[in-house]
Amino acid sequence: MNDKPSKNPFFSQVRAENLEQFGEVFKNNRLFNDREYTVANTDVSYRVINHWGKNDVLPDGLKSSKGWHKFSFTELIWLRLVTHLRNFGFSLKRIAEIKKQIMDYDKQHDVYPVLEWPAVQAWNTDVSPCLVVLADGHAGLADSLEIELLRYKKQQDMLLIPLKQIFTEMGISAKKGKFLMPLHLNAKELNLLFAVQEGKFGTITIKLKNGQIERLEKTENLGALDESYEKVREIIKADGYQRIVLETENGRTVNLERTIKEK
Repeated sequence: MNDKPSKNPFFSQVRAENLEQFGEVFKNNRLFNDREYTVANTDVSYRVINHWGKNDVLPDGLKSSKGWHKFSFTELIWLRLVTHLRNFGFSLKRIAEIKKQIMDYDKQHDVYPVLEWPAVQAWNTDVSPCLVVLADGHAGLADSLEIELLRYKKQQDMLLIPLKQIFTEMGISAKKGKFLMPLHLNAKELNLLFAVQEGKFGTITIKLKNGQIERLEKTENLGALDESYEKVREIIKADGYQRIVLETENGRTVNLERTIKEK
């Protein structure tokens, strides 16, 4: 496992980019954000909580009063997830890395958007998000469609912990979930969904034959280039068909657009 995974493939992180809008939704949500819980509301001892704190496992927004920790509901969910990860044999060092990926703390709004949004879905809807930990060290929250896409794209072992299960263990009645895997999509359909979810392609063109996807054309804008043109060299070496368009101004390349054709 890499100590610092290079790029997180989970789409929940992408959905949480607009923190201003997200914060407005949750800043008055008493259930998820008010810190009215103590260690007594967890299934973890004071000694273990303090040990986790020394190993960077506790949430970054955690508040203390007169030496006593005060938790929000979201932070209680995280502690329950940590307990599961420990039961699966995860080291505290590895759990601290997972925390960095799913418990990113927005101090301005006092929220953990990457975890809170899927938690709200698990509580209020029939969507069944899971904490997903991949063998390569990446971690995130994903629903059934995203998990199916990850299976298709990453092709590696993964650990799933459903958030609805966490609610049940905490004595919370969540809406009954629908876990929709498998989706029975073929490779080309999954490739199309993954391309849409990635969000990096400005245009995706689909050519159909007899109601089936025959070809995809995905166009992305790669921006300006440095003078070494190293990016162009790397792109040219890539396998498959590509159409590359360079835009120049006053002798300098100001934009590169690439279209990838996949059959």
